[in-house]
Amino acid sequence: MPGYKNICFIDTTNFKYDLNDKYSPKLRGGEGALINLSESLASLGYKIFVLNNCRKTIKRKNLTWSPINKISFLDLKYDVVISNGNFKNLSLIKAKKKFLLLHVPINFEKFLRKKYFIPFFKNKPRVIGLGDYHEEKISKIIKIYGFKKIRWAVDEIFFKSKVTNNKSKIAIFNSRHERNLDILVYIWKNYIYYKNKSLKLLVTGPSLVSYRSHNIFSRKYINQKKIFSDLKKSRVMLIPGHKSETFCLAAQEANEMCVPIVTLGIGCLKERVEHNFTGFIANTYEEFAKYTLQLFEDDKLWMYFRDNLKKKRGRWKWINTAIQIKKIIQQ
Repeated sequence: MPGYKNICFIDTTNFKYDLNDKYSPKLRGGEGALINLSESLASLGYKIFVLNNCRKTIKRKNLTWSPINKISFLDLKYDVVISNGNFKNLSLIKAKKKFLLLHVPINFEKFLRKKYFIPFFKNKPRVIGLGDYHEEKISKIIKIYGFKKIRWAVDEIFFKSKVTNNKSKIAIFNSRHERNLDILVYIWKNYIYYKNKSLKLLVTGPSLVSYRSHNIFSRKYINQKKIFSDLKKSRVMLIPGHKSETFCLAAQEANEMCVPIVTLGIGCLKERVEHNFTGFIANTYEEFAKYTLQLFEDDKLWMYFRDNLKKKRGRWKWINTAIQIKKIIQQ
């Protein structure tokens, strides 16, 4: 790693979290990714420094997390700085190379509204995004200094577990409720439940007591081990997708657990599912319901998808993502 040994991540997410919150339900994808990336890059030999709203300084081999409110930025200089989702933070630290790790779609209007214009052209960062859909939704101006795609991974518990022949009557929605859960509830109530009243749907988010008469059961946001447990007992994941979703870790967790997915392909979901091979991408609500019922009723079809997913599981780990970051830094 000639010339680039010290990497600083800077993150100004309001809530407090650190390495010890790796499996906490309060983490979103971007924060969980930062924990995993910092650990994996440190394992490659880089000296990693993370500045965020953590409670106290934590030091491990090659890895230091520090409270951002106790840092004197004028004294800081690194080989590489990577801002976690905020262009403005790049102006706080001196570095030979600057990158923005972007998690959401951002068009030019949002770019201006967030007042990113001046820090962007001052720091000239290369942008790191999460896939084809993400690249498509980012303004061309934001990519003028370079754009590279990487992919997220999931925790090893999802691809090291034993795969079983799941004959349960349970479907699961494991994303956040604001990501089109209302569409799924509508489809379930109007196109699925009345055709097979033995099926159950597990969802995350606020209580949906009024929907229990349709076998829809809500759970609070849960940690990784509980997510793993619920996925293991589910026959299929139902997830319409959402325009703000650029990778969807929930879908990738299902893939690694060999749980077929039915989706409308909104946002990046069309990148997480291979139609007619690992799941279904529906064009209409009626088609979504038809595919769902097929996966519950046709064991041969379900096994075909399950076996295809099984051949793919475990191919992508966080260390693979760290290696992608390493290659980008060295370019």
